[in-house]
Amino acid sequence: MRRTSQLLFFVALLLGGYVAGSATDGGKELLAVAANALRGAWESLASPAELPGGRFVNVAARDAAAHRVQLFAPALAGPVLMAGGRHYFKDRCPGFVGCLALEYDRRGRFAHAYPFRPEAYEAVLVHAGLAEPVGYEQAVGFDFGRHADVFAIDGYSNGDLAVVLHSRLSFPPELGIARVDRDGRPRWFRADGSHHWPTVAHGRLRGVGAGLPDAVVVPSRRMRAGPPRDTRPPRSDAKFGRNGCARHFVEYLHVIDGAGALLREVAVADALHDSRHAPLRRHGWNACDPLHLNSVAVLTGGGSGLAAGDLLVSLRGPSALAALDGEDGRLKRIWRGSFYGQHGARELAGPAGPTFLLFDNWGREDGYTAGRLLSLDPRSGRERTVFPNASSPGDMRIRSRLRGGVSVAPDGSRAIVHAHKSGLAVEVDVATGEVTAAFRPLDDVSAHPGAAGELDKAFRWNMRDFRYVAGRPARMGTRAALEPR
Repeated sequence: MRRTSQLLFFVALLLGGYVAGSATDGGKELLAVAANALRGAWESLASPAELPGGRFVNVAARDAAAHRVQLFAPALAGPVLMAGGRHYFKDRCPGFVGCLALEYDRRGRFAHAYPFRPEAYEAVLVHAGLAEPVGYEQAVGFDFGRHADVFAIDGYSNGDLAVVLHSRLSFPPELGIARVDRDGRPRWFRADGSHHWPTVAHGRLRGVGAGLPDAVVVPSRRMRAGPPRDTRPPRSDAKFGRNGCARHFVEYLHVIDGAGALLREVAVADALHDSRHAPLRRHGWNACDPLHLNSVAVLTGGGSGLAAGDLLVSLRGPSALAALDGEDGRLKRIWRGSFYGQHGARELAGPAGPTFLLFDNWGREDGYTAGRLLSLDPRSGRERTVFPNASSPGDMRIRSRLRGGVSVAPDGSRAIVHAHKSGLAVEVDVATGEVTAAFRPLDDVSAHPGAAGELDKAFRWNMRDFRYVAGRPARMGTRAALEPR
């Protein structure tokens, strides 16, 4: 009865916020807080039987683990990490809420499981080093141990993982970044607005953090009051005298050392604002989230105005890639092309300088449906669709309008591209686009209450992240594989 009364109260609050929000930005703030509170109240009342983030498929539940990795070549280009999370892969992590990640060797054989221990993270919280505190709206009833989950991972050279955490009961959804050992125990955790894909630098940074093998670079963001600088509100808002955004996101890069201390903050939004490319911020999908920074890579090669240690970032909002100077953070280059809403830009190093690989979420070429692994030559701007192509199996084409990523093999010969809601990642030969392996996060969830009526089927989770195990910087043996066609 008490919970029902609380829920009714939050419904009333939400309605009140809606009425106020139709006239004032303060009302919009109230509406956002009320909506998040309502989600929390609903979550506390809902049945624990919900099984989110995937769907049942026609694979026998008992065969789920055997179908997670499928090889079409004698071996993978390197050992790989498949990210998990809450409820994921309990067959490999019995007694835990799930597996944080699974490691597979080059033969596609299971090698190691990282248990997910969300209740342990807050005990190792790093409090120092932020330029200013990060504020979150967390739903009523939010509990870190019950509601924290995994978003993305990367590997340290000693087998530890960098883990970005999030929760659907927090706004923004990101909770921070942690370093976790091979037993799944967090060494440190930062509640710092980290989001999307972290990148362990392996000693490649310039400037602050140069030479540190365990430094990690990760996108981070904070909320600011009012609309972004020098942006115009939507016409519908201007008509009613509103500015369009009660708050907006401001993007940064955080450089964090191996012990969790913040070494440096690179102001990505300011770098764009202070350049001739500032108008690109008006081309975003969401005026309150104009850039949507989603990946960072530390370049190993130079050429065309770039240098080793520069930072390559993907900006989904303006559908652009950008290079920032590795020492002073200034914007050096911008690339736009046929790609749209892209994620996970990575470097493929070569003798003439780097080539970029990215997951183009919405791009189309030669009639193929949206979703492709795209190669971009930063010198000429020429593009080549690596995957899919005419020989690609129809059931392995990747589709994810809002999320996905790329990992490049240590020797640069292959890359893994993953698409979130398709529940699929593929390893492809960079030169030919040929599929050399497929990865599906299949699971036997028959013990979960939400599996009632589907006990004989495997459950396919949404793909979260996929990485090659830490190794040497990716390099190509020949230039021919990189040339656009």
